[in-house]
Amino acid sequence: MTADDLIACLGKADDHPDIQRLLTRLGARKPPKGGRGDTGSRVEVRQLGVTLEFAPADGDPRHGQELVRVVLQGQAQGGAKPFAGALPFGLAFADPRKDARKKVGPPMHMSDELNRDAWDYQSHTMTADYAPGRGSILRLSLSMPFDPDDDDDD
Repeated sequence: MTADDLIACLGKADDHPDIQRLLTRLGARKPPKGGRGDTGSRVEVRQLGVTLEFAPADGDPRHGQELVRVVLQGQAQGGAKPFAGALPFGLAFADPRKDARKKVGPPMHMSDELNRDAWDYQSHTMTADYAPGRGSILRLSLSMPFDPDDDDDD
């Protein structure tokens, strides 16, 4: 399984066949439905270094949930293993920030305080969190693209 396989599932409903196949491949069960007041659910597959985050479709829990974010762990920690699949742009978790930027290009958003870079694409946003200093990639997050129209109160 590659990061591109996971990106292809972003925005799909939890009952979509692609999501069901993904959950099966990960050895996970269907994500729990959020209860009253819940805003989403997570499926963490620690042995593969993958976390799937689901949120209510259209912001309404009655419409089911959709995959909005995938987090890939770059280092073993707390019993979680690192993600072993191929990363986008030839990235490797061992890449320091400067090498990641060479491979991907200048980030659209960056924070030296948070040791984070982010790149926006039509299909998704990719965020790299780095170890302090000139450290390697700790985790890579793949999420639904930012839509400025979602913030309008129309």
